Amino acid sequence: TVAGGMAPASAGVMVTTLRGILGQAVEDGILPNNAAAKAGRFIPKVGKKVPEFLSPEAAEGLLVIAREKTPLIYPAILLGLRAGLRVGEVSGLEWGDIDFDAKTLTVRRTIADGITGPTKGGGERTIPLSGELEAALKAHRTVMAEASLKAGKPMRCIFSVTDGEPASREWIRINFRKALKAAEIPAIHFHSLRHSFGSHLVETGAPLSTVRDLLGHSSLMMTDRYVHAVSDGLESIKRLDKAGKSATIRNLENVRAEKVL
Repeated sequence: TVAGGMAPASAGVMVTTLRGILGQAVEDGILPNNAAAKAGRFIPKVGKKVPEFLSPEAAEGLLVIAREKTPLIYPAILLGLRAGLRVGEVSGLEWGDIDFDAKTLTVRRTIADGITGPTKGGGERTIPLSGELEAALKAHRTVMAEASLKAGKPMRCIFSVTDGEPASREWIRINFRKALKAAEIPAIHFHSLRHSFGSHLVETGAPLSTVRDLLGHSSLMMTDRYVHAVSDGLESIKRLDKAGKSATIRNLENVRAEKVL
């Protein structure tokens, strides 16, 4: 960290902004020189960290295995790969946040250490549902309705335990690791699914501004990390359902989705 406990990356953004403002003042003749021109030398150098992510093919392989062998966590994995949710946001997602008529979900909260709070950015974001995610959530809703009836308690959250309380982040992580093992994929963090969502969007041609909004980033500088290669949010997300699949698999899944919907 730098003076005041600020992270180097955050300090760098502030210095860059200040340098630009003072540079304009110099050009306009208001100041004789730019005092922030070399301020960056006081900030520790930080290597550019490339987010860990799955290729479209690896992501598809994980989804196929999870749907078959670990069905309870399958919708959570899709929420990461098709909506970019963080693990705490998956834990805090409620059925009231899903609008099946509008085909959207709204991220309003996160859960950490059993405490519910605002999202990391402090605001809400609304994400279009891909057809694959919509079908999975509807099927999961039926499963949870049966569990709720059996337990005699309402299951408010998408992922609830038997007492009606939201499933913990650790429950999600443990079951995610089981899905990874079943799919023979080396251990990665659940957050890597969010990175994969951003990367896959960029790779399918989504504008960076769209990726920024769907991920809830405050600036394009954060979103730029997802440019490994180089509209509309819904159209961009729809393309993810087809990434990494053969034409035959896509046709079979279209038939399956029509039956569920």
